[in-house]
Amino acid sequence: MRQECGIGIVDIDVADGGLAFVAPPTTIEPLEESQLRAITEALGIDPGVIVRSARLDNGPVFPAIHLTSADDVLALDSSRVRWPTFDAIGFIGPHPTGSECDYEVRLLSPSSGMSEDPITGSLNAALAFWLREAGLLEEPLTVSQGTAIGRHGRVYIRPWDDRILIGGDTNILIEGTLSF
Repeated sequence: MRQECGIGIVDIDVADGGLAFVAPPTTIEPLEESQLRAITEALGIDPGVIVRSARLDNGPVFPAIHLTSADDVLALDSSRVRWPTFDAIGFIGPHPTGSECDYEVRLLSPSSGMSEDPITGSLNAALAFWLREAGLLEEPLTVSQGTAIGRHGRVYIRPWDDRILIGGDTNILIEGTLSF
């Protein structure tokens, strides 16, 4: 199956009984020091908990910050970043070994009119490429997102040859047929 979106035509894998899209390529560049400083100062992030940062571009552009733990990610106060100073900021941090999920992800998104996005396929796709580049994506991963806003989102990231699949459980809210 294929879907057209902002990046173009995206392949959708339905082979394993669920839906997963083939993550579009991601450009990974250094995050400007001034942008990193503005984010860390606004959110009160201790520089000692920052593992690395990057500017990720897979259609949407995300400043992304990898923190030392899921708890560090969950401790962020999304109300401290406001539009138009900040657009969208992605965070990722590992859960302890043996947890239900491998990583916690948050997309603080003041430009969208909400404090954060409960689940973001494009961000998780970009983060997956970033994890792979760092040698941290060799096996399938489960990511939790939306925890801080009372959601129970799960994203399944699966390396597949030279591609990466991004999937999750969905609920069909509207079903129909189009005739052309």
